[in-house]
Amino acid sequence: MSEVTTRVMATKDLLLRALEEHPGARISLSVTDHGLDVLRTDGRRPDHPLPATVTGRNLQISFELTTLYPAVSTAIGSDVLLDLRGPDQPVTIRSADRGDLTTLAMPIEPDRSA
Repeated sequence: MSEVTTRVMATKDLLLRALEEHPGARISLSVTDHGLDVLRTDGRRPDHPLPATVTGRNLQISFELTTLYPAVSTAIGSDVLLDLRGPDQPVTIRSADRGDLTTLAMPIEPDRSA
């Protein structure tokens, strides 16, 4: 696995709610120094971005919702950490305060047909 290039700390409940309200089977995350945006894979932005603490490079990464949601939901505590390595590398998902339990989620190619 490659080195982590971007780390995101977000409120677990807000991220899970954004994933639950997402209308499609695929989802993209846009990570910038301003926070975390949950996008449809066609690139349209949601009504509200999610506040997050971000260190590292800006990145856009896509997932199957059925892969990302269970991985985020397993984190213990109120905040979740996403360790990103690139759009084609596994993401490590863990609790911000109890990092000993980790889950990996594999991203997918973004849907460019829309």
